[in-house]
Amino acid sequence: MTQNRSQLLKVVILVGILFLVADSAAGALHFFTTFGPSYTTGYEGVHARFAGWATTLDVKGTQWKKQSEPLWDTTFIHGGGPAFAGEMTSVFIPSESVAQQPAWIPSDWLVQATAIRNPVETYEWEMQTGTSNLTAVYHMELWRLKWYFSISVEPNQDDLRKIEVTFPTESERLYMTDTQIWFEYDIRPIWYFNGTDSAYFAIAEMRLSDLALGGKLKNGELVNEADSRCRVLPMSERSVLPIYYGIFGSDANRAEKETYDYQGRELNPRLFTDKVYSYFTLKDFGVTSWWDWGTAWRADVVTVGVDVDVFVIGEWKVKDVQSIPDEYGRTASYGTTPLGGFFGGIMAWFGTPEGRLITLLAVGVIIFLILAIFAPWVLIALMSVFGSRRSRG
Repeated sequence: MTQNRSQLLKVVILVGILFLVADSAAGALHFFTTFGPSYTTGYEGVHARFAGWATTLDVKGTQWKKQSEPLWDTTFIHGGGPAFAGEMTSVFIPSESVAQQPAWIPSDWLVQATAIRNPVETYEWEMQTGTSNLTAVYHMELWRLKWYFSISVEPNQDDLRKIEVTFPTESERLYMTDTQIWFEYDIRPIWYFNGTDSAYFAIAEMRLSDLALGGKLKNGELVNEADSRCRVLPMSERSVLPIYYGIFGSDANRAEKETYDYQGRELNPRLFTDKVYSYFTLKDFGVTSWWDWGTAWRADVVTVGVDVDVFVIGEWKVKDVQSIPDEYGRTASYGTTPLGGFFGGIMAWFGTPEGRLITLLAVGVIIFLILAIFAPWVLIALMSVFGSRRSRG
């Protein structure tokens, strides 16, 4: 009997240990499903990152099939056709919208911030609670956030070899067409203490507010001039970015997304969901080269500012508040290859009939000048020979 009790006790202890392990694993799983393998910031709100890229058309005459590649970070580098890179800020509350406006506005990027006052709007609903005659008032606020990202072409040696030019070539361009850069926006509620209330978020609209081609803004001016062929989509301020439930426009896993409720009321899962996606198109984006006693080249850059309007239900306690930058973005990559391009141009010139003729004439003129200066008697003798032949004729 004692042995049976001992075995029963061991079983109870084992079950207890398994329960604790399972409970710990469930807690860890809850943590990872909230944040994933990494996270951008620990603030409540919208958490943006690059999600992937896709293209359907050609790169300098070479037809590509549609491709996509997960990026999953706040920065990325991609090495092909041509190489390009990107980075972004967090999606933050402009400090100018919740505090006193500065007396001096250093750049055009801050001018619009003077008109923002957060929260922008407050909405209220009065509804009955259950079967009683009691009513409850539900609040929802609209906040206007800011977000910036910058993408530049970073040509590698293989890219530069493809656009090497020789005299008299005017220019060459290696570029991407209709390349979509996809973003992920994680809007799941975050909790800091188990059992406390969370705020719930939904993206109402994402609207283009600032755009700079050719390099970052500095005191309201472009550092690097943009190629006239560089095009992105959208380009107009106040154009809106589309919002998708799945990356690359897919509708995957919508039925499996969690439904949230606030104070006994279910929140619309089409708005208050876990993640949404959008994209920005590089319509004609690459690197341009031209002849300047060798190959000179400059790469395209685009820097974009976005107004992110967000619906908020519940008390938003932990906020990411930052000042709007008066300059942000990547500088344009540029350079020259003077020696190789110079000698390459000379060899190409010698290879043409016009080049050989002009070179022959130039050599003749040089020989004539040398003889005229250092050996005029040779020219006199030659002239007398040709003169005597004409007199005989």
